[in-house]
Amino acid sequence: MREAAEHYVEGARRVTVSATNAAPPEHGPVLRNRNFVVFFVAAVVSNSGTWMQQVAVFALIYELSGHRGAWLGIVSLASSLPMIVLTPVAGVLADRLPRRVILTVTQLVQASAAFALWILYLGDSLTAWRIVGLVFLGGIAGGFQMAAWQAFVPTLVPRAQLVEAVRLNSLQFTVSRALGPSVGAVLVSFWGIGTAIFFNAVTYLLVVAAIFVTHANQIIPTRGSRRFVSELVEGARYVMGNSLLRLIILFAFFLSLSGQSIAAIAAAVAFRLYGHDAKDNAWLITALGVGALVMSVYVLLVASRFRRTVLTKAGIAIYAVGLALIPLTTNFGVGLVAYGICGLAHVLVGTSLNTFVQASVPDEIRGRALSFYLLGVMLGFPVGALLIGRVGDAVGFREVMVFNVIVFSVLTYWLTHVREYAQIDHDVIVAPVRAATVPRSGRSLRSGGRSGR
Repeated sequence: MREAAEHYVEGARRVTVSATNAAPPEHGPVLRNRNFVVFFVAAVVSNSGTWMQQVAVFALIYELSGHRGAWLGIVSLASSLPMIVLTPVAGVLADRLPRRVILTVTQLVQASAAFALWILYLGDSLTAWRIVGLVFLGGIAGGFQMAAWQAFVPTLVPRAQLVEAVRLNSLQFTVSRALGPSVGAVLVSFWGIGTAIFFNAVTYLLVVAAIFVTHANQIIPTRGSRRFVSELVEGARYVMGNSLLRLIILFAFFLSLSGQSIAAIAAAVAFRLYGHDAKDNAWLITALGVGALVMSVYVLLVASRFRRTVLTKAGIAIYAVGLALIPLTTNFGVGLVAYGICGLAHVLVGTSLNTFVQASVPDEIRGRALSFYLLGVMLGFPVGALLIGRVGDAVGFREVMVFNVIVFSVLTYWLTHVREYAQIDHDVIVAPVRAATVPRSGRSLRSGGRSGR
């Protein structure tokens, strides 16, 4: 394998690939791709199990802690903190090691943590801190997994179908969010919380099986001969050296901070705002998932006709409406509608951002670039949950949710008026302005900047 050698001079060169010049993606060939379909189905089942366990654990710890909202943030932080710390490192590993190996090991570790949680629950030995500890262990595995997962999916399809595969991969997350909590609510109601946890543990093994029977359509050479730290620094320069990718990461952070974090505090919302049992958080999160599922179908069918800037602005406006409805009512039915609206909005914005990053980054550095994008998403979720939960305990959840709407509206309005924002309408191949390497394919990682369009 030929090793990279070129250094860039100060100043920026760029290569712009307009999305409008690309051939429109076809649904048929992607869905007829056996490797992709097998992994897609396994991912839907497994991620549904994850959501199933998550709503059960949030309800359980909210009751064990004496209905303290701060504990919802603590559990969310325990899950996300190792991901935040490990994701940049995991991005390098995803570009150095076989991604299927990373996924297999991390799935087995998460299965072990889920089985341990189930056994402790059956023995009536669970405490709040034991839950936090096992969630933290699962978060460590998730930290190594996420970048590899996002980078693995595009290799299952030919390059021409990459954008469509990314959209479908986003769809499976939203399908899981719709199915998991609702099925989990039924299981918890009839067979108890332990059943939901056990089901989740088993689904990790299903993904492992899917990994073994799938084969890559694209082989991305690994770069194990280079120093680990050098590749980590290269990935950081690639992202931080380009103002557009920095904007996308900041956007993802704020979207997660004020928007997506409502999933983590759903137990407190159900109990404090609507007077329902904390276990009814499953229905709020189900509504969030159903809204996301409906919008995902729309995105797959017709969203390609619209610019990403249009979709994100529409999504932000819808998000603000949904977030505002949550604290402005005491009716649980209206709360379900509000969560559903937020689910609609999140897909519009999140899919646009994720598709842009996936489509614009070269294969050889995709794992590292995605790791920084995912870092923004994962950091916002627990920080938002912890802040809303802790402040909600002190001043009231209704008041803090109203303030959250204001924060969300101001921050997202500012981000959509930054000069670089218009560039997300194009698939722009970007790279750092100071130094980078030439991948073995011979393509330079060119520096970013304005697309000139």
